[in-house]
Amino acid sequence: MKNFKCKLLALGGVSSVVVLASQLVSCEVSQKQENKKTPNKSPLLPATPIIKKETKPLTKLTPATPIVNVNTKKTLPLTKLSDAKKSNQQNTAPIINNNQKSPRKQTVDESEISNQILSANLTGYNYYSDANYHLGFEDNIELKTDQELNLKLLNKSNQEVNGVNWYVRTYYPTDEVYEINQNLNINSSLIFVAPNIIKGNNNENKTKNVELWAYYQGHLYKANLKIYTKKESKNVSEYEQSVKRVKELSKDWHNLSDVQKAKKAYEWLTTNVKYQEGQYLGDDQTAYSAIIQQASVCTGYAKGFKMFMDELNIPNMLITGDVGTERHIWNMVEIEGKWYHVDATWGIRTSFNNNINYNYFLINDYDLKFNRDYIKRFKYEQMGTKYRGIALENFITQREQVAKLVEKQLSPESKTNILTLTTPYNAEFDNVVRDGILKKLSNREKLHISKKQNRNFLTYTCILPRNEEHAKNANIEIEKFINNVSSYILKIKTKNNDVELSNDNVFVQGAFIKKVEKQNSDYLVYLENFDNFGSAKVNIEVHKIGYKFKTYQKSFDFDVKRQEMPKAVFNATDSNNGVLTNIDNSMEYRTYNNPWQDVTSNQIKLDNIGTIPISIRKKSSNTHFASEIQVINIEKGKDLDRIVKYYNGEVVGVDNTMQYRIKNSNDWIDIKSTKLANLAHGQYEFRVKPMPNKLASDVFTLTVN
Repeated sequence: MKNFKCKLLALGGVSSVVVLASQLVSCEVSQKQENKKTPNKSPLLPATPIIKKETKPLTKLTPATPIVNVNTKKTLPLTKLSDAKKSNQQNTAPIINNNQKSPRKQTVDESEISNQILSANLTGYNYYSDANYHLGFEDNIELKTDQELNLKLLNKSNQEVNGVNWYVRTYYPTDEVYEINQNLNINSSLIFVAPNIIKGNNNENKTKNVELWAYYQGHLYKANLKIYTKKESKNVSEYEQSVKRVKELSKDWHNLSDVQKAKKAYEWLTTNVKYQEGQYLGDDQTAYSAIIQQASVCTGYAKGFKMFMDELNIPNMLITGDVGTERHIWNMVEIEGKWYHVDATWGIRTSFNNNINYNYFLINDYDLKFNRDYIKRFKYEQMGTKYRGIALENFITQREQVAKLVEKQLSPESKTNILTLTTPYNAEFDNVVRDGILKKLSNREKLHISKKQNRNFLTYTCILPRNEEHAKNANIEIEKFINNVSSYILKIKTKNNDVELSNDNVFVQGAFIKKVEKQNSDYLVYLENFDNFGSAKVNIEVHKIGYKFKTYQKSFDFDVKRQEMPKAVFNATDSNNGVLTNIDNSMEYRTYNNPWQDVTSNQIKLDNIGTIPISIRKKSSNTHFASEIQVINIEKGKDLDRIVKYYNGEVVGVDNTMQYRIKNSNDWIDIKSTKLANLAHGQYEFRVKPMPNKLASDVFTLTVN
């Protein structure tokens, strides 16, 4: 790795593009962050503000929507719910408590706005919200410096309402509330652009978290706003530019096979990106350096390749290890359930003749054995062999593969008797090459074999003795054929010749040969793994030592079909478990990178699944190849320990995404308001309810007294 220093920085999600100098250590990365697409988590409110403001007493306000009438004397029954179902009934309290606190009013006067916002940690963020209105953006927003945000409050019909006043609450350097207007305080890290339009302006050295509040007709609505620093904003913008460029570059690759997709990405990077260290610390550590600037080190190559694979829906991960005394990073990809290494950095770095070097494209652990040290992520049986060294010249590992190539090289149609073979870097392949050649030769005296090291492989040059026997003429015809096994078959008709054929004699481009099957005097060539789906062209040739085949059709067009991607749904039942639904026995599934399993029913219970991804695909049939992989990234409900509170005789901070129950009881009750009143003394459990593809939150216990 002389003169091959590279630095790494772990990036994950949006926050992953933030480059911090303190994180750069040679070429090391945080592996977990690199290989996950982790959604950004909502910022938590600080436990206590830096400076407390005086707040007006809240004891004279009445709840906006009491759950039960305080005059009720009978105990109301619990609404029966299972963990996996929602209640459609009105929320009811299990026990009535007639010892009421002071009534609260339902709206906020303009003079009280600041105090009520500052008191939201006690009252709950949505205590004064009206369910008929909602913010016109997400509850958790990320804003780059110099990026604008339109402030909107919408009614139930999603129409924007006028007359809304907007405020921002800061926690540092002081706990303050500022009205958003032309005199907006600089401490907000925001700039007033125009009415209802703000822009990020974070000049600090870390991300600024603030709260946005809308005030309309006596009601308050809140969102959390994360404002990136200028450096962070630059990195986010560069990441977004890189993703956009990758989409543009790969827009015509989506109909290709996974092998061809990976090859296209490898070729683009090794052809267009120059190996060059950045001028400033961290400049060469991002996908942006490779995709946009087209000058990077190993980190940029690896992250750029990963960005392509993510866009093309190919499972992949980043791998780090030692090359000599230096750290290095590269990729692994999964194709048809097996894993291969890809190192685009070394693909360009070792190409001395301006040709793309494929020595580091789709290879296995053994092929990296002699030049790097790393943790092996997969067992031997999980590593791929089918596509290993697919782009190398005549890559072989078995005698039968050598014998087949000899058939072609010594056939009458061949113009040279020189055969070049590539093998793994191991002397034991001397015998594999020689035995494979001798299997087909009658004259063994004039055979000459030489070999040389080709970086991490061996290259054999074989000068074969020419076949001096007179070639027999043979007539064959080739046509497309369909049976109940496959719709992708080429039939070779030998027309009653005495010629015997096998897989050794058939050569195909544009697809793989699955098998060659004799049928009477004909041969069926079953095809698979076409280079692309949709309209595909396949070329076929037949070669046999001692035979010269007369003109036959060599090119065929196929309409290659694949199964539709599944639309499976994970229905969470609690904070750790769920059921995979909308599936059938034509599919298979797995969790994370574990082995694939057949689906045997229309639902599968997944216990202790946590937030690891679930993959589902539809298996191939006689007419369609396997579908693309559907990946379900499971989320989990937010923690409620800083959100749900008991204040002035009411449970506040709740909303219709949550459920509650008496502690240790069986049935959950859906919450349909922003407050719970009249609960009897005791302990209650709260959670964000389970939803499709989203686990319930961990249970939060609250004492009502």
